[in-house]
Amino acid sequence: MLEFIIPVKRDNLLVSKSTSHYCVCNRIPLNMIPSKITEALYAFKMDGAAAVLSHFDSIFSLLINFSKCGTQCKDDAWQAVLYGITDVKKMLLSDFDDSDSLRNMLKMNIYLLNQLLVMFENSDTSTENLSIKAPKKRGRANKAANNENQVPECWNWVNERNIALQAINSLLELNIAPLWKESEIEPDFIELIGKTCFKTLENPLISKVTSASCREYIGRILGILIQKHSFALSCSLNVIQLLSNHEHLTSSLAEISANIVNTYNGRHYLSEIVCDIGKMDPKELARDTGGTKSIATFLHEVTIKCPAAMLSLFSVIMDHLEEESIAMRMSLLSMIGEMLLQELSNEDLSESLMLTRNEFFEDVLLHVHDVNAHVRNRDIGVLCSLAQKRAIPTEFQKAAIVRVVGALQDVSSLVRKSALQYVSIFIATTTFNIKEQCAFTKIVNKVVLPYVTSLLSSQTVTDVMGSIELLVTASLAGFYEATRGVHSMLYLLQNKNQNIRKAIVDAYIQLFFTTTEPSKTAIVISTAQNLVSLLQGADESMMICYESLISELVLSEHLDDEVLSVLWEMFMMKRTDTTEADSIVALIVLTMAASVNVNIIRSNISVILKFGLGERADKDFLLAKYSLQALLKLQSINEDKSCPRFRFQVNSEIVSIIERLVLQGFSTPCAHWSAMADAAFKLLYQLVEQPDVPAAEILLKLYDMVLNEAGKTRESISTLALCRLLSVLGELAIRIFIHIDVNILNECKRRNLLKEDLKEKKLQEKNKRRNRRSKNTSLASIGMNSTFDSTKFDDTSISDTTMNSTSKNVDALTDTINGVLNNEIVTGEGLLAKFAPFVINIVRKGDLFSERIRGEAAITLAKFMLVSSKFCEDNLLLLFKVFEKDEDEIIRSNLIILISDLALRFPNLLVPWTPQLYSRLRDDSLQVRKNTITSIMRLVLNEMVKVKGHISEVALCIVDNESEISQIAKLLFSELSKKGNALYNVLPDMISRLSDSETGADESSFQTIISYIFSLLTKDKINETLVEKLCSRFATSQHGRQCRDIVYCLSQLTYNEKSISALQISLPSYAAKLSEQEVYDGITNILESAKKNVKPEFKCVIEEFAEKIQRIHETGASEEETVNAAIVSSQNTQGKTIFKEPQLVPEEPREQPKRTSKRISARMATTPVSKSPRL
Repeated sequence: MLEFIIPVKRDNLLVSKSTSHYCVCNRIPLNMIPSKITEALYAFKMDGAAAVLSHFDSIFSLLINFSKCGTQCKDDAWQAVLYGITDVKKMLLSDFDDSDSLRNMLKMNIYLLNQLLVMFENSDTSTENLSIKAPKKRGRANKAANNENQVPECWNWVNERNIALQAINSLLELNIAPLWKESEIEPDFIELIGKTCFKTLENPLISKVTSASCREYIGRILGILIQKHSFALSCSLNVIQLLSNHEHLTSSLAEISANIVNTYNGRHYLSEIVCDIGKMDPKELARDTGGTKSIATFLHEVTIKCPAAMLSLFSVIMDHLEEESIAMRMSLLSMIGEMLLQELSNEDLSESLMLTRNEFFEDVLLHVHDVNAHVRNRDIGVLCSLAQKRAIPTEFQKAAIVRVVGALQDVSSLVRKSALQYVSIFIATTTFNIKEQCAFTKIVNKVVLPYVTSLLSSQTVTDVMGSIELLVTASLAGFYEATRGVHSMLYLLQNKNQNIRKAIVDAYIQLFFTTTEPSKTAIVISTAQNLVSLLQGADESMMICYESLISELVLSEHLDDEVLSVLWEMFMMKRTDTTEADSIVALIVLTMAASVNVNIIRSNISVILKFGLGERADKDFLLAKYSLQALLKLQSINEDKSCPRFRFQVNSEIVSIIERLVLQGFSTPCAHWSAMADAAFKLLYQLVEQPDVPAAEILLKLYDMVLNEAGKTRESISTLALCRLLSVLGELAIRIFIHIDVNILNECKRRNLLKEDLKEKKLQEKNKRRNRRSKNTSLASIGMNSTFDSTKFDDTSISDTTMNSTSKNVDALTDTINGVLNNEIVTGEGLLAKFAPFVINIVRKGDLFSERIRGEAAITLAKFMLVSSKFCEDNLLLLFKVFEKDEDEIIRSNLIILISDLALRFPNLLVPWTPQLYSRLRDDSLQVRKNTITSIMRLVLNEMVKVKGHISEVALCIVDNESEISQIAKLLFSELSKKGNALYNVLPDMISRLSDSETGADESSFQTIISYIFSLLTKDKINETLVEKLCSRFATSQHGRQCRDIVYCLSQLTYNEKSISALQISLPSYAAKLSEQEVYDGITNILESAKKNVKPEFKCVIEEFAEKIQRIHETGASEEETVNAAIVSSQNTQGKTIFKEPQLVPEEPREQPKRTSKRISARMATTPVSKSPRL
């Protein structure tokens, strides 16, 4: 019998190299292949594996013409070979006499199976389909479709491939070695089976779940080949090649390799792979990112499944931990983590393993400060895993926390995120002895938590989320410094990111509302008490934050009706353990909850009137204040313009209560009276019909009380009474202004909306009513009268004719309202107008009065001015005189806010006073400067004041010693940079003034300011213009400081080809200055840095330009350059200062807005008052 030799190439079987070797002698013509394959299939079914001896040539001919044969023909050939393989197995299980014949049948069938599988895999890979049913073609299309990419109809390649691999695996599990002489299987046969496996693995879809069985069979086959047939070396080489070329195989090969190691004792196979990887050139690994990543991932995944085996081999590849490849360093660190966790975390380690463990920990700690952020992130992630499992030895815990704490300030957000996670895990899981605990507590409280709290203001979401998690963990662990951070979280409830808001709510629920109470009732009571305790002692700014928290709790249904019911009981003091302070805080919580559900207050009005504004309120004005504020939540009902407004009648109980409370405490130094009175007047004008009637009565009674107390002599009027009267006058002015300008106008619009809706339903009837037009534009036509006559001061008495008129022309109504505000409230014959001279006189003769009276009078004057442009214009000089000359910083700090309100209300009137406004940025008082920068930012961003000519004053605030002022200034410029070209336009003026040696900034501060502002410039085109403008100023600079400032400004710009060209063109402007070392060094550094941002071909231009710069520096400017510089100087010299030039981009002219009340109404409602004790 002829011996079948497995060929290196298929064509080798067509040539006979030996008379004893089998070769293909009968190549079947293409047209006869289908019939021959059919005969072969029949023969295999009947004769089994022996049929291959007579029909090998037919199937081989199909292989040669595979792309031209039909699908049925291919299917028959595949089935025939499977029959042959199956029969070989049967023969091996039985007694056989002719081993040579059986060996030939085995080799020939395996060879054909391999070749067909390769053909089908190539076809399958191209179609990217593992299980398809080929579409049926008709007519000629069916013939044309028989190409290489087709697979048989009803073909499930996944199943067919699995059957073939299972058959091979079954054969290898048998003892086939006796078929060969000396029982040593020829290597070519082993390689052939291995190639079959590796070819199958190349399929891109092999990693899918549907191919799990296929991977399992391949793992078994390779395992047997390695275990029994010395295939380890060849297999390892193929695995590394597959990893380098096929990224999708990483996990599959790791799974197969782990199975070989654990099931087939394949450590020597793994050793071959690891040794080959250890010998790889580190530079090649660093360059080949794709293949390197696959190899790195493979090593890590194998380590997870075979940590003991990898531990014994790790020294072979450990050198890569210090090499350039990022992927390898990350992988090796992950491998170390797995080995530490799975193999080296026991306490009874041998001395050698203990030494290995310590070395591993030193490597991990060292790479916390790796040069690459991704490696640092992975390294800290390893520490997180170890800390989570409490696998960090005591002797390394301190070093680990110290190094990771340093990583909290890493430039990479990924590293910071991992560092935050590690510290959080460390705090939650690590235990120390007493001495170590004290040291650790100090580190956390003094170093970690303050910095983590600062990260809450980060613009990176992961920083914020990680900080929240860490602060919660630290708070639960009892670290006192965490309390400040937990409170700081509340400010983020205004953040736009929903995940951040949810994290904060969840954090507070975990910290304050998670209870172990056994019953539902106990849980509800505990939740209510925790809420009250949480808000105890909070200041006003924190109360705003808590309101956001309570709102979120209501929306998320954590604060349900049962908890609210307990809070109402606490407010009414029906619970025995409730104090008066608890009662007030319970009401505050309920008020906050009403922000999202007003029915909480609406359904309990009578409760508030009885328990909040009853007898207790007469002795506790703080309770009265919060009760009134609770009722003010009802105004949210009126925000729906389609619904009738919620209003108390003028003769309702609430009006008499307000009058009683305001009058009762007026003459006595009761705490919180002024705040209560402000809330009372606000409620009158927001929720009471005809509010001016009771307001006028209260004001006149207060005035009578002042006169009666003084015996009708002004000299004996008490400071207390006068201050409170002035406060009421100012509050009334604001309330009347908002009532007329906002409430009445909105009511007109609401009624108009209702009329429009009614018009659609009853068009004819409505048309008749709309025919009546009112021509009355007097004060009475809008329900207002300056005499406080209750019959004329009722906004509900607006006639239908007036409403019809305003429905067609809202602007006309607006003009009417402005006319009333300008002429009939604080001017003319109105009641407040009668008090205006009284207020003005106190302000003018301020030296005769105490600071408290002067301050209250100035605030009241400013509030009067907000009502009327005429009154404002008449008294601006007086107001600014007080603002500039009053020595009391509280008066100045309060007036700056009111002046900014005036600038919003009447911008044109305030334009001449802009310098006085900016001058307060250099006030000696810290509070005045804070209020000034805040007010200026508001005005600038609303485009109510011009910044040109004064912007340098704001820029100086960037280097203010007070961090809050510095942050506000930076925020202003940041927002200004987003407004078109606004920031670019003010740069020349700003740089000119800052560079002034007498009035500007010192050189260090100048550079700090410029560095920040230039970091906001992002438009390359305008940068090019800036280069030209800056260079042109060299000629007019008068001393070295100005030259250095210009060079520093130039160095802060980003340069491209056009910017460098602009620098070249401008050379005559600064050629004469290149003799100065600072100028030369600055320009040289700019050119050197620019090489990184330009195209390679432009670098030679830069180098030539740099050589020219050097020549001028060393030998001086040429005559031509000197002349050009002189010309530039004469063209630009307009004075002794630099940067006096038009703006780069023209600004559009601003028009005075017709309406400004909505912008400032909310602001005026909360205008700060004197810091002196409330009266």
